[in-house]
Amino acid sequence: MPFSQADRDPEMNHLSDQDFAALRENWASVIAHLERCLDDFLRSLPSGRLQWRKPERSDIVWRENVLPIFRETLAALDKGYAAIQRGDLSGFVFAHVPLRTLKNQNAARPSWMRQQDERIYEKLCSQVIALAENIMAAERAHWYPLLTPLRAHQTAMLYRYASLDYVKEVDQMLTQIINGEPSAEQKAAWVSTQEAVMLDKTPLHNDAQRWQRTTRDFLTEMQTKLQQDIADRAGNRYRAGHLGQFFTQVARSDAYDHYRMTDEYEVCEKFVGQFIYPVEDILVAHRRRVMDDRWFSDYEYNFLLKIEPTPTFRIRPDIAARVGEIPPRAGVYLSENDAGAAPQFAWPEEDGVLIGDDAGVEWHFVEIVAN
Repeated sequence: MPFSQADRDPEMNHLSDQDFAALRENWASVIAHLERCLDDFLRSLPSGRLQWRKPERSDIVWRENVLPIFRETLAALDKGYAAIQRGDLSGFVFAHVPLRTLKNQNAARPSWMRQQDERIYEKLCSQVIALAENIMAAERAHWYPLLTPLRAHQTAMLYRYASLDYVKEVDQMLTQIINGEPSAEQKAAWVSTQEAVMLDKTPLHNDAQRWQRTTRDFLTEMQTKLQQDIADRAGNRYRAGHLGQFFTQVARSDAYDHYRMTDEYEVCEKFVGQFIYPVEDILVAHRRRVMDDRWFSDYEYNFLLKIEPTPTFRIRPDIAARVGEIPPRAGVYLSENDAGAAPQFAWPEEDGVLIGDDAGVEWHFVEIVAN
């Protein structure tokens, strides 16, 4: 949804493109510092250690896993800045991306760095966090009405993950992977998932053909459950959780011990789960939860990078519900006066009752006007 200066309350201070440019430049400095430190570390290694592979050499993990994500984050900031330069102020929402990237990376400290370089790295990251948080705070405070660019993106996420088209796309992706015909993006996502699962593990076997055969069998079984969900959704039944129930059964039932004892299942579950768990969180009764900014942050990174343009939305005060009520229409609802309340998805069935923390006010329907 394009936003311009005209959409803003004139009494509010303006967000500055210079603030966003500073964030982008500081993030580029983080990447340049990492690249220099990695090159320095590599030159300082004794020849014998050059033959080591991860996880014995944590610098390899940073070079092959972390640095590409940091570069993708810079590409997202470039995209946001380009939008701002065109006059589309919804580009400011991309300030959220480096915050998410750093949050994901907190578990892995750059212990391979020299202490002085690590202090510089931490200082640069602190500057990025301060700039990004200031932009996000200003974005939330300065927009009127409540459908800020951030809330518009979150609304788009809910409509996307709750749609039948989305689960059909996941089904098509699984078909391509099972048939050995993944796209470059799908292949990269699969390899990244496999590396993340196996990073600190000793493989149970090194039989490549067995690995390929077993993962294909697991993915086929998961796809069968997903296709049951698709059939339910085609009948306008939102509560469709066959695949999620399968994951739960494997996690809890002794009958699936042989699944849990394989590396292949863990990789398949993690790979498919990253696409399906947001659907489960929104629609399936035993998993439904109030969507807060943290939930959106968990699933927002890839969404911001891959989904464009954001649909155009319109708030409909004439279509409303309160927390605990069954809404009149299926879709996204937004609190009428609480800027801190994230949008929620609800539908006109008992399982689809509107949930949220702001129970004292009406929540208004957010309608998709155009894509």
